[in-house]
Order: sequence, then structure tokens, then C-alpha cells
Amino acid sequence: MGQFSAKVNAWGRKTRARQNAVHRRASELLFEASNLPVAKGGKMPVDLGFLRASFDASLSGMPVGPQRPDEGGTPDNSGNIAIVLTNASITDTIFAGWTAVYARRQEYEHYGFARSAAESWQEFVDQAVREAKASIR
Repeated sequence: MGQFSAKVNAWGRKTRARQNAVHRRASELLFEASNLPVAKGGKMPVDLGFLRASFDASLSGMPVGPQRPDEGGTPDNSGNIAIVLTNASITDTIFAGWTAVYARRQEYEHYGFARSAAESWQEFVDQAVREAKASIR
């Protein structure tokens, strides 16, 4: 392979790596913001913690899981979310949401934790772009 082709291929690999890194990191920032407790400056209400803990992500469709605290305790989906983000590529849709039965009511009638985070999407993308530029050379 010629020197020019090698440079173009290397540039293409770095570009794909940056795209994937931005997609993953911006999604991670969105997830963190949407689940940030009111006590820490966010909009997520925390009483028993079930709503917050019911947050999950998937690459194949909206997450399913316990809808009430009495259906198996408080979930811990952090490992699954990390796996989803690690495996996501720029062409994937990342489905994310809360499985608690009352999540929709808390969002639409009271707190707006998901909408508020979604409104900051461009900020998350901008931050992720800065991070990707710094880490992928």
C-alpha cells in the first residue's frame, strides 16, 4: 500500500474511533445528567432510590425490568449500561429509560429529568468532541 493510501486509511480509522467515542461519551453524559439526584443539583427525585436505580440501557429496544420495588429489590444496572455504551457504535441507536412503573408520571407531571437532560444534548456532544480530540490523536 502506498504512503498516501496508508495515511488515508489511518485518518479513516481515527475518524471512526472519534465518532464512536463521541457517541458513547455524549450518551453517557446524557444518562448521568438525567439520573442526577435533586440533592446534587439534578432533577431526579430520590426517595427510596428505586426510580433512579431502574434506569437501564439497551441496543435492541427499550429496557425492561422490575417496575416496582417489591418485584425483586432495587436493581443495579450500572454494569449493563457500561456494557451497552462500550459496545455501541455510531450507527447504533442506544435505547435508555426507567423501568419503574411511575417513571413517566414523575417525568411529565413533576420533575422533567429526561427532558432537561435532553435539552443539553448539544453541550454533551461538544464536551465529548473535546474529549475525543484530546484522547485520539
